[in-house]
Amino acid sequence: MSNEKIYTIRITEAMNQKCGCPLCTVEDKLEADELERILGAAMMEPDVRVKTNEQGFCEKHLDRLLGMSNKLSYALMLQTHLAEFTKKLYRDSIPLLKNTPDPKKQLAVLEKKRKSCYVCARKREFMSATYSAFAYMYRTDAEFDGRMREQPYFCLRHMHCLLEAAGRELSKEAYRGFCRTLNDINGAYSQELLGDLDWFCKKFDYRYKDEDWKNSKDSVERAVKFLK
Repeated sequence: MSNEKIYTIRITEAMNQKCGCPLCTVEDKLEADELERILGAAMMEPDVRVKTNEQGFCEKHLDRLLGMSNKLSYALMLQTHLAEFTKKLYRDSIPLLKNTPDPKKQLAVLEKKRKSCYVCARKREFMSATYSAFAYMYRTDAEFDGRMREQPYFCLRHMHCLLEAAGRELSKEAYRGFCRTLNDINGAYSQELLGDLDWFCKKFDYRYKDEDWKNSKDSVERAVKFLK
């Protein structure tokens, strides 16, 4: 199966769920699959170990991996990554504490480490191809616009990414149609969400305490998901 087909299948599966931003669904599934993969058979693949040793993991993914079941695989991965990182951090003072490390060099190493994560890099690579596949589906499938309009919303981060990808890959006419559809969806959702948030706030006014909550009880959580 071609890579393009894999991306379009994941998009279609996520859009069929109609449970929020479909690109968030794709990204969450990708992240979960990648975490399982690197603690499974991929942990012993030389190319994966080279990259995890070099890139390590961000704080979020360190915690996610810690909460998973395969502690031995994680320990082996951490062992080789920490050994490689220690060499970089104390390059001029090996054995340790032989000399005082150069703080400027250490700052550069630490800054690079803070921005580096194997899982995040994999997600960026996959999601970049996913945005291109989304634009491709819009361009080649006459029914895709209608399926887009069935989605509850596209979160603002993924709206941004989709607009960038579509701008690169669609004709001017197709891009105008794409933008119109995306804005129709998110404009309507924004108005609905604003109404729900307004009612949620009013419910804390004694004058409305006996009124029904309507659709506002989870409006704060939905606003956060939309804005993230």
